[in-house]
Amino acid sequence: MLNKTSVYLLLVVFFAGSTFTEVYAQETVQKPFVYGQVGLEGGNFGGVSLAGTYIFPSKYVVQVGYQFSVSSAKERPADYHAGAIDLLTLGISSAKDTYNIFQVSFGKILELNKHPKTRFNLLGGLGVSFGTKATNFEFDGTAFGLDPNYSFNTENATLLIVLVQPKIEFCLSHRNGISVGPVLKITERETLYGFSVNYIFGRLRNEIAIIE
Repeated sequence: MLNKTSVYLLLVVFFAGSTFTEVYAQETVQKPFVYGQVGLEGGNFGGVSLAGTYIFPSKYVVQVGYQFSVSSAKERPADYHAGAIDLLTLGISSAKDTYNIFQVSFGKILELNKHPKTRFNLLGGLGVSFGTKATNFEFDGTAFGLDPNYSFNTENATLLIVLVQPKIEFCLSHRNGISVGPVLKITERETLYGFSVNYIFGRLRNEIAIIE
């Protein structure tokens, strides 16, 4: 019969064997993370974004950034047609609304215990946009001419924006990674929605120790 010591030894060997048959990745002591972001956005608008992010040891997040977004003019008539010149210049002079957004967002990190290189960044905040809007459309031509079939004025527009921009962050290394996620920008004038893809760089996470 096995005595108690033998049973304990067998249990230790069993658990040790089970543990060492797999590779566990675990992070070292948590420190603040600071990293930058540059990305592209698309949906019912197009744009680019730049941001700096700080993650506290408590997993709370602060982000400060700039976003440039452009969308079809909110007041554009349904039968508006761009002219040939607009098409040749890739829409530079076409009827559009632009947004230069300076934003501050706050959030919380949700980590996946079994995937230390992947995490959710639940992020949202407020921004102020200094941009332009196309307005006062007047029909003055036929479709498909050199110029648009509507003339319009361009006015400056300042707006408060509510941002919802959660992301899944893939920290490929402790210095480089990518993030993807939906984007929602709500203003009193219109709502922009789409998807973002970003390159993130800096101190994204701690180096991972591999225990075999």
